[in-house]
Amino acid sequence: MKPRLDRRLSFALGAVAALGLLASCGGGVKVTSVTPENGTVAGGEDVIIRGQGFKAGVQVKFCRAEAKNVVLLGDNQIKATSPANNKGMCEITLTFDDGRAYKVANAFHYMEPGEVMKRDMLGTKGTPKAPTKK
Repeated sequence: MKPRLDRRLSFALGAVAALGLLASCGGGVKVTSVTPENGTVAGGEDVIIRGQGFKAGVQVKFCRAEAKNVVLLGDNQIKATSPANNKGMCEITLTFDDGRAYKVANAFHYMEPGEVMKRDMLGTKGTPKAPTKK
């Protein structure tokens, strides 16, 4: 039978190891916005992902589909072209060369072309946008 102190020490060391694993997975990566937040099921939408901790060699996926034309615009911005996908909400996953992955749930909404056109004509609360002056 192990002394009680050894069990506490083993538990504490296990907790420290688990925290170290979580910290290494995070690596300071954070996504603060995805613009636009939706596009057509056909794909082809240029999407800007803003945040922090981005690095060269990042791969971007919308659901399980690989984004096209991924360009790192700095450590806080990525540009990617949305791939074709099924209608509905989709997570965006950033995967780095070292194997770390960062997922953003419900980050992009795939819509039918008519729905996207309607979205473009409406403001953020579903009211018509004010006309722009030329």
